[in-house]
Amino acid sequence: MRTFAELLTEYTRRTGVSDSELARALGVRRQTIFRWKEGLTEKPRHREDVLLCAEKLRLTPAERDALLLAAGFAPEAPVAAEPSLSVAPPLETPTIAPLPITPVRPIFRWTWIAVALALLIAAIGALAFALTVPALSIAPAAPGETLVIIAAFDSATPATPTSVARFAPVAAGNTSQRLQAAFERESRAARLERIRITILSTPITDARLAEQIRARANATLVIWGTLAGDELTAGLAHAPEQFRANDLALDALLVAPEPRAKISALVGEELQALALFGLSYIYLDRGELDLARAGLIQAQARAPLDPETRAALNAQTGFVLQMLKPSELGQAIQFYSQTLDFAPALGAAYLNRGVAYLRLNDAQAQADLQRARELLPNEARGSLAVCWAHVLAREPERGLPFCDAAVRGDAGGRNREARAIVLAQLGKFPDAVNDLQLFTDWLARQPASLRARYGATRAEWLGALRAGRNPFDEVTLEKLRRE
Repeated sequence: MRTFAELLTEYTRRTGVSDSELARALGVRRQTIFRWKEGLTEKPRHREDVLLCAEKLRLTPAERDALLLAAGFAPEAPVAAEPSLSVAPPLETPTIAPLPITPVRPIFRWTWIAVALALLIAAIGALAFALTVPALSIAPAAPGETLVIIAAFDSATPATPTSVARFAPVAAGNTSQRLQAAFERESRAARLERIRITILSTPITDARLAEQIRARANATLVIWGTLAGDELTAGLAHAPEQFRANDLALDALLVAPEPRAKISALVGEELQALALFGLSYIYLDRGELDLARAGLIQAQARAPLDPETRAALNAQTGFVLQMLKPSELGQAIQFYSQTLDFAPALGAAYLNRGVAYLRLNDAQAQADLQRARELLPNEARGSLAVCWAHVLAREPERGLPFCDAAVRGDAGGRNREARAIVLAQLGKFPDAVNDLQLFTDWLARQPASLRARYGATRAEWLGALRAGRNPFDEVTLEKLRRE
Protein backbone atom coordinates (compact mmCIF):
# COMPACT_ATOMS: atom_id res chain seq x y z
CA MET A 1 0.00 0.00 0.00
CA ARG A 2 1.28 3.48 -0.85
CA THR A 3 2.26 5.75 2.03
CA PHE A 4 0.41 8.85 3.13
CA ALA A 5 3.40 10.99 2.02
CA GLU A 6 3.33 9.53 -1.50
CA LEU A 7 -0.42 10.01 -1.92
CA LEU A 8 -0.44 13.56 -0.54
CA THR A 9 2.44 14.57 -2.79
CA GLU A 10 0.69 13.13 -5.85
CA TYR A 11 -2.65 14.80 -5.09
CA THR A 12 -1.17 18.24 -4.36
CA ARG A 13 0.93 18.10 -7.52
CA ARG A 14 -2.11 17.12 -9.58
CA THR A 15 -4.34 19.87 -8.23
CA GLY A 16 -1.67 22.55 -8.00
CA VAL A 17 -2.53 23.36 -4.37
CA SER A 18 0.54 24.80 -2.61
CA ASP A 19 1.71 23.78 0.85
CA SER A 20 0.80 27.23 2.19
CA GLU A 21 -2.71 27.08 0.75
CA LEU A 22 -3.31 23.60 2.15
CA ALA A 23 -1.92 24.64 5.55
CA ARG A 24 -4.36 27.58 5.72
CA ALA A 25 -7.28 25.30 4.89
CA LEU A 26 -6.32 22.94 7.73
CA GLY A 27 -5.28 25.61 10.21
CA VAL A 28 -1.75 24.22 10.56
CA ARG A 29 1.71 25.52 9.76
CA ARG A 30 3.19 25.16 6.28
CA GLN A 31 6.07 23.21 7.80
CA THR A 32 3.56 20.59 8.96
CA ILE A 33 2.42 19.96 5.37
CA PHE A 34 6.04 19.81 4.23
CA ARG A 35 6.87 17.21 6.92
CA TRP A 36 3.87 15.08 5.91
CA LYS A 37 4.91 15.13 2.26
CA GLU A 38 8.54 14.35 3.02
CA GLY A 39 7.62 11.54 5.42
CA LEU A 40 9.40 13.30 8.32
CA THR A 41 6.11 13.03 10.20
CA GLU A 42 4.64 9.75 9.07
CA LYS A 43 0.98 10.79 9.15
CA PRO A 44 -1.47 13.28 10.73
CA ARG A 45 -2.69 12.71 14.25
CA HIS A 46 -6.27 13.67 13.48
CA ARG A 47 -8.73 12.06 11.09
CA GLU A 48 -10.29 15.49 10.51
CA ASP A 49 -7.02 16.74 9.00
CA VAL A 50 -7.13 13.99 6.39
CA LEU A 51 -10.76 14.76 5.55
CA LEU A 52 -9.94 18.47 5.18
CA CYS A 53 -7.06 17.55 2.88
CA ALA A 54 -9.40 15.46 0.77
CA GLU A 55 -11.92 18.29 0.56
CA LYS A 56 -9.34 20.93 -0.35
CA LEU A 57 -7.71 18.67 -2.95
CA ARG A 58 -11.13 17.72 -4.43
CA LEU A 59 -10.48 14.00 -4.12
CA THR A 60 -12.93 11.37 -5.28
CA PRO A 61 -14.47 9.18 -2.58
CA ALA A 62 -12.09 6.36 -3.53
CA GLU A 63 -9.07 8.68 -3.33
CA ARG A 64 -10.28 10.11 -0.01
CA ASP A 65 -10.61 6.63 1.48
CA ALA A 66 -7.18 5.63 0.17
CA LEU A 67 -5.71 8.69 1.91
CA LEU A 68 -7.53 7.81 5.15
CA LEU A 69 -6.27 4.23 5.04
CA ALA A 70 -2.71 5.37 4.36
CA ALA A 71 -2.95 7.62 7.44
CA GLY A 72 -4.19 4.72 9.57
CA PHE A 73 -7.86 5.75 9.78
CA ALA A 74 -11.04 3.95 8.75
CA PRO A 75 -12.49 4.92 5.36
CA GLU A 76 -15.67 6.98 5.07
CA ALA A 77 -17.44 4.55 2.77
CA PRO A 78 -18.49 1.29 4.43
CA VAL A 79 -16.70 -1.79 3.24
CA ALA A 80 -18.95 -3.70 0.89
CA ALA A 81 -20.01 -7.11 2.04
CA GLU A 82 -18.78 -10.14 0.17
CA PRO A 83 -21.32 -11.10 -2.51
CA SER A 84 -23.06 -14.35 -1.72
CA LEU A 85 -22.28 -17.17 -4.08
CA SER A 86 -25.01 -19.49 -5.39
CA VAL A 87 -24.31 -23.01 -4.26
CA ALA A 88 -25.41 -26.06 -6.23
CA PRO A 89 -27.58 -28.53 -4.33
CA PRO A 90 -25.51 -31.16 -2.60
CA LEU A 91 -25.01 -34.48 -4.29
CA GLU A 92 -26.56 -37.51 -2.71
CA THR A 93 -24.00 -39.43 -0.73
CA PRO A 94 -24.22 -42.91 0.71
CA THR A 95 -24.94 -43.20 4.41
CA ILE A 96 -21.79 -43.77 6.41
CA ALA A 97 -21.85 -45.37 9.81
CA PRO A 98 -20.68 -42.95 12.48
CA LEU A 99 -17.22 -43.49 13.89
CA PRO A 100 -16.87 -44.00 17.61
CA ILE A 101 -16.17 -40.72 19.40
CA THR A 102 -13.36 -40.60 21.92
CA PRO A 103 -14.21 -38.32 24.84
CA VAL A 104 -12.06 -35.19 25.20
CA ARG A 105 -9.46 -35.58 27.89
CA PRO A 106 -10.19 -33.56 30.99
CA ILE A 107 -6.75 -31.89 30.79
CA PHE A 108 -7.79 -30.06 27.62
CA ARG A 109 -11.05 -28.97 29.20
CA TRP A 110 -9.21 -27.59 32.23
CA THR A 111 -6.70 -25.84 29.97
CA TRP A 112 -9.48 -23.98 28.18
CA ILE A 113 -11.08 -23.08 31.50
CA ALA A 114 -7.76 -21.67 32.73
CA VAL A 115 -7.34 -19.60 29.55
CA ALA A 116 -10.89 -18.25 29.87
CA LEU A 117 -10.30 -17.31 33.51
CA ALA A 118 -7.05 -15.54 32.63
CA LEU A 119 -8.80 -13.52 29.91
CA LEU A 120 -11.63 -12.66 32.32
CA ILE A 121 -9.19 -11.46 35.00
CA ALA A 122 -7.31 -9.35 32.43
CA ALA A 123 -10.59 -7.79 31.23
CA ILE A 124 -11.67 -7.01 34.80
CA GLY A 125 -8.26 -5.42 35.49
CA ALA A 126 -8.47 -3.28 32.38
CA LEU A 127 -12.00 -2.20 33.28
CA ALA A 128 -10.97 -1.36 36.84
CA PHE A 129 -8.09 0.75 35.55
CA ALA A 130 -10.34 2.50 33.04
CA LEU A 131 -12.81 3.37 35.79
CA THR A 132 -10.05 5.17 37.70
CA VAL A 133 -9.41 7.58 34.80
CA PRO A 134 -11.02 10.95 35.61
CA ALA A 135 -13.82 12.07 33.31
CA LEU A 136 -12.33 14.39 30.71
CA SER A 137 -14.09 17.74 30.99
CA ILE A 138 -11.69 19.37 28.51
CA ALA A 139 -12.30 19.55 24.78
CA PRO A 140 -9.59 17.60 22.92
CA ALA A 141 -7.05 19.55 20.87
CA ALA A 142 -8.40 20.67 17.52
CA PRO A 143 -6.38 20.03 14.34
CA GLY A 144 -3.26 22.17 14.45
CA GLU A 145 -3.83 23.19 18.09
CA THR A 146 -1.33 22.70 20.93
CA LEU A 147 -3.03 21.73 24.17
CA VAL A 148 -1.41 21.97 27.63
CA ILE A 149 -3.35 20.51 30.57
CA ILE A 150 -2.55 21.45 34.16
CA ALA A 151 -4.29 19.11 36.58
CA ALA A 152 -5.53 20.16 40.00
CA PHE A 153 -2.90 19.12 42.51
CA ASP A 154 -3.97 16.48 45.04
CA SER A 155 -3.03 16.75 48.70
CA ALA A 156 -2.22 13.06 49.05
CA THR A 157 1.23 11.56 49.62
CA PRO A 158 3.30 12.33 46.52
CA ALA A 159 3.92 9.65 43.93
CA THR A 160 7.14 9.39 41.92
CA PRO A 161 6.42 10.91 38.50
CA THR A 162 8.31 10.15 35.31
CA SER A 163 9.69 13.68 35.14
CA VAL A 164 9.27 15.72 38.30
CA ALA A 165 9.87 19.08 39.87
CA ARG A 166 9.30 19.80 43.58
CA PHE A 167 8.02 23.11 44.89
CA ALA A 168 7.19 24.70 48.21
CA PRO A 169 4.08 26.73 47.34
CA VAL A 170 3.34 30.12 48.85
CA ALA A 171 0.11 30.51 50.79
CA ALA A 172 -1.63 32.97 48.46
CA GLY A 173 -3.24 31.99 45.19
CA ASN A 174 -4.26 28.74 43.57
CA THR A 175 -1.23 26.70 42.49
CA SER A 176 -2.73 25.40 39.25
CA GLN A 177 -3.98 28.84 38.23
CA ARG A 178 -0.64 30.48 38.97
CA LEU A 179 1.14 27.85 36.94
CA GLN A 180 -1.34 28.38 34.10
CA ALA A 181 -0.64 32.13 34.21
CA ALA A 182 3.12 31.49 34.01
CA PHE A 183 2.66 29.29 30.93
CA GLU A 184 0.46 31.89 29.29
CA ARG A 185 3.02 34.65 29.90
CA GLU A 186 5.85 32.59 28.40
CA SER A 187 3.79 31.45 25.41
CA ARG A 188 2.77 35.05 24.66
CA ALA A 189 6.38 36.18 24.95
CA ALA A 190 7.37 33.45 22.47
CA ARG A 191 4.45 34.41 20.17
CA LEU A 192 3.19 30.85 20.07
CA GLU A 193 0.06 30.47 17.97
CA ARG A 194 -2.88 28.13 18.46
CA ILE A 195 -1.92 27.08 21.99
CA ARG A 196 -4.49 26.44 24.72
CA ILE A 197 -3.47 26.12 28.37
CA THR A 198 -6.28 24.81 30.53
CA ILE A 199 -6.87 23.35 33.99
CA LEU A 200 -8.33 19.92 34.67
CA SER A 201 -10.39 20.08 37.86
CA THR A 202 -9.66 16.47 38.79
CA PRO A 203 -6.27 15.61 40.36
CA ILE A 204 -3.97 13.10 38.65
CA THR A 205 -1.62 11.13 40.92
CA ASP A 206 -0.39 8.39 38.59
CA ALA A 207 1.90 8.56 35.54
CA ARG A 208 -0.20 6.06 33.60
CA LEU A 209 -3.34 8.10 34.17
CA ALA A 210 -1.55 11.26 33.10
CA GLU A 211 -0.43 9.63 29.84
CA GLN A 212 -3.92 8.20 29.21
CA ILE A 213 -5.48 11.63 29.64
CA ARG A 214 -2.82 13.22 27.44
CA ALA A 215 -3.50 10.73 24.67
CA ARG A 216 -7.29 10.98 25.00
CA ALA A 217 -7.20 14.78 24.82
CA ASN A 218 -4.51 14.73 22.12
CA ALA A 219 -2.55 17.08 24.38
CA THR A 220 1.11 17.89 23.90
CA LEU A 221 1.76 18.23 27.63
CA VAL A 222 0.05 17.30 30.90
CA ILE A 223 1.34 18.68 34.20
CA TRP A 224 0.14 16.73 37.21
CA GLY A 225 1.17 15.96 40.77
CA THR A 226 0.48 15.98 44.48
CA LEU A 227 0.79 18.33 47.44
CA ALA A 228 2.40 17.04 50.63
CA GLY A 229 2.67 19.60 53.38
CA ASP A 230 4.33 22.64 51.83
CA GLU A 231 5.78 20.78 48.85
CA LEU A 232 4.33 20.18 45.40
CA THR A 233 5.65 17.26 43.37
CA ALA A 234 4.75 17.79 39.72
CA GLY A 235 5.24 15.44 36.78
CA LEU A 236 5.29 16.05 33.02
CA ALA A 237 3.57 13.68 30.59
CA HIS A 238 4.52 14.76 27.08
CA ALA A 239 3.92 13.65 23.52
CA PRO A 240 6.70 11.65 21.82
CA GLU A 241 9.04 13.69 19.63
CA GLN A 242 7.81 13.40 16.04
CA PHE A 243 10.97 14.99 14.65
CA ARG A 244 12.85 11.76 15.43
CA ALA A 245 11.10 9.85 12.63
CA ASN A 246 14.21 10.32 10.47
CA ASP A 247 16.65 8.89 13.03
CA LEU A 248 18.90 6.03 12.04
CA ALA A 249 22.10 4.45 13.31
CA LEU A 250 23.74 6.64 15.97
CA ASP A 251 20.95 9.21 16.41
CA ALA A 252 18.48 6.40 17.09
CA LEU A 253 20.55 5.41 20.13
CA LEU A 254 19.81 8.64 21.99
CA VAL A 255 17.47 8.46 24.99
CA ALA A 256 15.20 11.39 25.82
CA PRO A 257 16.05 12.15 29.46
CA GLU A 258 13.52 11.60 32.22
CA PRO A 259 14.86 14.00 34.87
CA ARG A 260 13.85 14.77 38.43
CA ALA A 261 14.18 18.25 39.88
CA LYS A 262 13.53 20.11 43.13
CA ILE A 263 12.63 23.78 43.37
CA SER A 264 12.31 25.38 46.76
CA ALA A 265 9.27 27.64 46.25
CA LEU A 266 6.51 28.16 43.75
CA VAL A 267 7.23 31.84 43.31
CA GLY A 268 8.37 34.24 40.63
CA GLU A 269 11.49 33.12 38.78
CA GLU A 270 11.14 29.45 39.73
CA LEU A 271 7.57 29.29 38.46
CA GLN A 272 8.75 30.73 35.16
CA ALA A 273 11.56 28.16 35.07
CA LEU A 274 8.99 25.34 35.24
CA ALA A 275 6.94 26.97 32.49
CA LEU A 276 10.03 27.28 30.25
CA PHE A 277 10.93 23.67 30.99
CA GLY A 278 7.43 22.57 29.93
CA LEU A 279 7.53 24.74 26.81
CA SER A 280 10.71 22.96 25.70
CA TYR A 281 8.59 19.83 25.13
CA ILE A 282 6.18 21.86 22.99
CA TYR A 283 9.06 23.11 20.85
CA LEU A 284 10.37 19.55 20.54
CA ASP A 285 6.93 18.38 19.44
CA ARG A 286 7.00 21.04 16.73
CA GLY A 287 10.56 20.20 15.70
CA GLU A 288 11.76 23.70 16.70
CA LEU A 289 14.94 22.67 18.48
CA ASP A 290 16.58 26.10 18.43
CA LEU A 291 13.66 27.54 20.40
CA ALA A 292 13.76 24.59 22.81
CA ARG A 293 17.43 25.28 23.47
CA ALA A 294 16.82 29.01 24.04
CA GLY A 295 13.99 28.30 26.49
CA LEU A 296 16.05 25.79 28.46
CA ILE A 297 18.95 28.21 28.80
CA GLN A 298 16.51 30.83 30.12
CA ALA A 299 15.11 28.28 32.57
CA GLN A 300 18.59 27.51 33.88
CA ALA A 301 19.13 31.20 34.58
CA ARG A 302 15.92 31.32 36.66
CA ALA A 303 16.17 27.99 38.49
CA PRO A 304 17.68 27.63 41.98
CA LEU A 305 20.98 25.90 42.69
CA ASP A 306 19.38 22.55 43.51
CA PRO A 307 21.28 19.49 42.21
CA GLU A 308 18.23 17.67 40.83
CA THR A 309 16.99 20.79 39.08
CA ARG A 310 20.39 21.38 37.49
CA ALA A 311 20.63 17.75 36.42
CA ALA A 312 17.16 17.91 34.82
CA LEU A 313 17.81 21.07 32.84
CA ASN A 314 21.36 20.11 31.80
CA ALA A 315 20.26 16.68 30.55
CA GLN A 316 17.41 18.13 28.51
CA THR A 317 19.65 20.88 27.08
CA GLY A 318 22.32 18.35 26.11
CA PHE A 319 19.72 16.21 24.35
CA VAL A 320 18.40 19.17 22.37
CA LEU A 321 21.91 20.27 21.33
CA GLN A 322 22.70 16.73 20.22
CA MET A 323 19.54 16.48 18.12
CA LEU A 324 20.13 19.79 16.30
CA LYS A 325 21.01 19.58 12.60
CA PRO A 326 23.95 20.07 12.53
CA SER A 327 24.45 18.91 16.09
CA GLU A 328 26.54 20.84 18.62
CA LEU A 329 28.36 17.88 20.13
CA GLY A 330 30.98 19.78 22.13
CA GLN A 331 28.37 21.80 24.01
CA ALA A 332 26.15 18.74 24.44
CA ILE A 333 29.04 16.88 26.08
CA GLN A 334 29.57 19.79 28.49
CA PHE A 335 25.91 19.75 29.55
CA TYR A 336 25.93 15.96 30.00
CA SER A 337 29.10 16.21 32.10
CA GLN A 338 27.42 18.82 34.30
CA THR A 339 24.40 16.53 34.55
CA LEU A 340 26.58 13.69 35.81
CA ASP A 341 28.20 16.00 38.37
CA PHE A 342 24.74 16.39 39.91
CA ALA A 343 23.33 12.91 39.12
CA PRO A 344 26.20 10.39 38.80
CA ALA A 345 23.90 7.40 38.19
CA LEU A 346 21.85 8.85 35.30
CA GLY A 347 22.25 6.20 32.59
CA ALA A 348 20.69 8.31 29.83
CA ALA A 349 23.38 10.99 30.28
CA TYR A 350 26.15 8.39 29.96
CA LEU A 351 24.52 6.89 26.88
CA ASN A 352 23.96 10.19 25.10
CA ARG A 353 27.41 11.53 25.99
CA GLY A 354 28.95 8.27 24.80
CA VAL A 355 27.22 8.62 21.44
CA ALA A 356 28.52 12.18 21.16
CA TYR A 357 32.06 10.96 21.88
CA LEU A 358 31.55 8.18 19.35
CA ARG A 359 30.72 10.67 16.62
CA LEU A 360 33.85 12.63 17.51
CA ASN A 361 35.98 9.45 17.44
CA ASP A 362 36.94 10.03 21.07
CA ALA A 363 38.23 7.04 23.07
CA GLN A 364 36.01 8.06 26.02
CA ALA A 365 33.01 6.70 24.08
CA GLN A 366 33.45 3.05 25.02
CA ALA A 367 33.78 3.76 28.75
CA ASP A 368 30.62 5.91 28.73
CA LEU A 369 28.61 3.40 26.72
CA GLN A 370 29.69 0.50 28.90
CA ARG A 371 28.66 2.45 31.99
CA ALA A 372 25.31 3.25 30.38
CA ARG A 373 24.76 -0.44 29.69
CA GLU A 374 25.37 -1.22 33.37
CA LEU A 375 22.95 1.48 34.51
CA LEU A 376 20.28 0.60 31.89
CA PRO A 377 20.30 -3.23 31.90
CA ASN A 378 16.83 -3.48 30.33
CA GLU A 379 17.51 -0.93 27.59
CA ALA A 380 18.49 -2.65 24.29
CA ARG A 381 20.04 0.60 23.08
CA GLY A 382 22.81 0.20 25.66
CA SER A 383 24.01 -3.04 24.06
CA LEU A 384 23.52 -1.64 20.57
CA ALA A 385 25.58 1.45 21.40
CA VAL A 386 28.52 -0.68 22.60
CA CYS A 387 28.11 -2.80 19.47
CA TRP A 388 28.39 0.32 17.26
CA ALA A 389 31.47 1.49 19.19
CA HIS A 390 33.28 -1.74 18.32
CA VAL A 391 31.97 -1.64 14.74
CA LEU A 392 33.50 1.79 14.14
CA ALA A 393 36.71 0.80 15.94
CA ARG A 394 36.96 -2.30 13.70
CA GLU A 395 36.88 -4.66 16.69
CA PRO A 396 34.34 -7.26 15.51
CA GLU A 397 35.32 -10.02 17.96
CA ARG A 398 34.75 -7.73 20.95
CA GLY A 399 31.60 -6.26 19.45
CA LEU A 400 29.75 -9.42 18.42
CA PRO A 401 28.43 -10.39 21.93
CA PHE A 402 26.93 -6.91 22.34
CA CYS A 403 25.46 -6.99 18.82
CA ASP A 404 23.89 -10.39 19.60
CA ALA A 405 22.34 -8.95 22.78
CA ALA A 406 20.95 -5.97 20.84
CA VAL A 407 19.40 -8.24 18.20
CA ARG A 408 17.75 -10.38 20.89
CA GLY A 409 15.96 -7.26 22.13
CA ASP A 410 14.78 -6.22 18.65
CA ALA A 411 11.80 -7.84 16.93
CA GLY A 412 11.61 -5.48 13.96
CA GLY A 413 15.05 -5.84 12.37
CA ARG A 414 16.42 -2.36 13.01
CA ASN A 415 19.31 -3.53 15.21
CA ARG A 416 20.57 -6.04 12.66
CA GLU A 417 22.43 -3.43 10.60
CA ALA A 418 25.27 -3.14 13.13
CA ARG A 419 25.57 -6.91 13.52
CA ALA A 420 25.64 -7.33 9.74
CA ILE A 421 28.71 -5.07 9.63
CA VAL A 422 30.41 -7.03 12.44
CA LEU A 423 29.72 -10.32 10.64
CA ALA A 424 31.12 -8.89 7.41
CA GLN A 425 34.26 -7.77 9.27
CA LEU A 426 34.60 -11.36 10.53
CA GLY A 427 34.25 -12.70 6.97
CA LYS A 428 30.89 -14.39 7.67
CA PHE A 429 29.25 -13.07 4.51
CA PRO A 430 26.18 -15.38 4.35
CA ASP A 431 25.22 -14.43 7.92
CA ALA A 432 25.90 -10.76 7.14
CA VAL A 433 23.65 -10.96 4.07
CA ASN A 434 20.83 -12.45 6.17
CA ASP A 435 21.05 -9.70 8.81
CA LEU A 436 21.34 -6.87 6.29
CA GLN A 437 18.39 -8.23 4.30
CA LEU A 438 16.24 -8.23 7.44
CA PHE A 439 17.36 -4.66 8.12
CA THR A 440 16.45 -3.52 4.59
CA ASP A 441 13.07 -5.24 4.99
CA TRP A 442 12.55 -3.09 8.10
CA LEU A 443 13.73 0.00 6.22
CA ALA A 444 11.19 -0.65 3.45
CA ARG A 445 8.40 -0.16 6.04
CA GLN A 446 9.69 3.24 7.20
CA PRO A 447 8.77 6.77 5.98
CA ALA A 448 9.71 7.71 2.42
CA SER A 449 12.36 10.21 3.56
CA LEU A 450 14.18 7.52 5.53
CA ARG A 451 14.10 5.11 2.59
CA ALA A 452 15.34 7.79 0.21
CA ARG A 453 18.17 8.77 2.52
CA TYR A 454 19.55 5.32 3.33
CA GLY A 455 18.06 2.80 0.91
CA ALA A 456 20.58 3.12 -1.96
CA THR A 457 23.70 2.70 0.19
CA ARG A 458 22.27 -0.33 1.99
CA ALA A 459 21.36 -1.92 -1.34
CA GLU A 460 24.97 -1.43 -2.51
CA TRP A 461 26.28 -3.06 0.66
CA LEU A 462 23.95 -6.00 0.15
CA GLY A 463 25.14 -6.47 -3.42
CA ALA A 464 28.80 -6.42 -2.35
CA LEU A 465 28.22 -8.96 0.42
CA ARG A 466 26.41 -11.30 -1.94
CA ALA A 467 29.42 -11.05 -4.26
CA GLY A 468 31.70 -12.09 -1.38
CA ARG A 469 33.18 -8.62 -0.75
CA ASN A 470 33.34 -6.59 2.47
CA PRO A 471 32.12 -3.04 1.65
CA PHE A 472 32.93 -1.64 5.10
CA ASP A 473 36.30 0.01 4.58
CA GLU A 474 37.62 3.01 6.54
CA VAL A 475 35.85 5.50 4.28
CA THR A 476 32.47 3.80 4.70
CA LEU A 477 32.88 3.52 8.48
CA GLU A 478 33.75 7.20 8.73
CA LYS A 479 30.62 8.08 6.76
CA LEU A 480 28.60 5.96 9.20
CA ARG A 481 30.16 7.85 12.11
CA ARG A 482 28.95 11.15 10.62
CA GLU A 483 25.65 9.89 9.16
